[in-house]
Amino acid sequence: DVRWDENFPGWRNENRVFYGNDWIFASFSDDQGNTLCNQVFLAAQVIRQPWTVDYLDETYRYVFEGYDLDGDGKTDFLPATSTVSISATAVYRKEYRCITEGHRYSTCIKTDDAQHQKSCACGTTLQEAHSWTAGSITKQPTHTVPGIQTYTCMECYATKHSEIATTPDHMFNVQIATDAYLAAEESCDHGKLYYWSCACGEKGTEVFSVGIHIVRHEYASEWSIDDQGHWHVCTRCEQTDEKSEHLFGNWTVTEQATPTQQGTQQRTCQTCGYQQTEQFTHTHTYYQNKLDKGDENGHYAVCDECGALGEQGAHSYFDGDWITVKEPTATEEGERQISCVFCGFTRSEKIPALGTDETVQNVKPVDPNQGGNMVQINPSKDSGSGGCSGSSHSLFTILIPLLGFFFLAKKKHFES
Repeated sequence: DVRWDENFPGWRNENRVFYGNDWIFASFSDDQGNTLCNQVFLAAQVIRQPWTVDYLDETYRYVFEGYDLDGDGKTDFLPATSTVSISATAVYRKEYRCITEGHRYSTCIKTDDAQHQKSCACGTTLQEAHSWTAGSITKQPTHTVPGIQTYTCMECYATKHSEIATTPDHMFNVQIATDAYLAAEESCDHGKLYYWSCACGEKGTEVFSVGIHIVRHEYASEWSIDDQGHWHVCTRCEQTDEKSEHLFGNWTVTEQATPTQQGTQQRTCQTCGYQQTEQFTHTHTYYQNKLDKGDENGHYAVCDECGALGEQGAHSYFDGDWITVKEPTATEEGERQISCVFCGFTRSEKIPALGTDETVQNVKPVDPNQGGNMVQINPSKDSGSGGCSGSSHSLFTILIPLLGFFFLAKKKHFES
């Protein structure tokens, strides 16, 4: 550490004072010959001398007193200027630290059961009483043998002992990890377990584990299952991992239900394969507006699964949909049919016979409520000849096609 006395009143111009204009070279070295610095100065410039501080060890203080120029171990005057290199050795004074800091007692030995002696490096000694710890049990008492409490001085480490009275019963506070006290072998979640014991050797019922144990379960690959979920079981200790709920797919009907018997359906967990089965009651299903059965009273929707009849509805007919399946003759009735537009039920009715009188008296349409394209022929009762005149036959021949065309046009108009 090289520094300069900056309190000197002559320092100026960066802590240099000049007395001439010649140049000199100054070199500073330590006691090992290592160069500390080299610098060019003016001939009359003041040479700043190296500066150091006191230093300490455990016992002594080393106080800097000055520099020795001639090697006699005593300090010498260091010139302010020089034209040659100056080699000097720092001189320190060695003294006990306790002179300025107080005694430092580094050693302590027991002198008797009550005291110990401390010594300073300077030779000073000090007698003090022991500083005892709170004590620890070095021998556990039993119901037959007293125990021992040991105390230690915190300065000189001297020890003393006191007796601990016997216990009224066993005290299971001793750990002995031998086979004689083994309670359980090592498992996934604990190491070997041993019974706490009494100092007399008797085993207790509480257990302790020796060392640090890392839990390592080995779970089976097969699932354990119930109706609530699935899980894995450790093959070593039967510990279970976290239980998960089933993840079911869609229901599959295995037996259809009927109106008198419940059906059965199943679904399967997609994770573990567990199958859940349940019964269900038959529910009628009808296609909307699909009427599969009809009779003279109306028509019904039919259940697609069991065939049961649903709600009854009245037939609906269109007048223009009559179909003649048998033409009437003079002596025999004809027949025509019409079908319900919803269920297809067919209703039939008779067409009156044309009669035996060949004279056509009147031709008129059939009642619209009974059909649309049929005509009724009434024989004349006033014919003088008792038969049909030529003009009457012509009229019949003309009117029948005309009426048929009229009702056919009516039907076509309705269908369009």
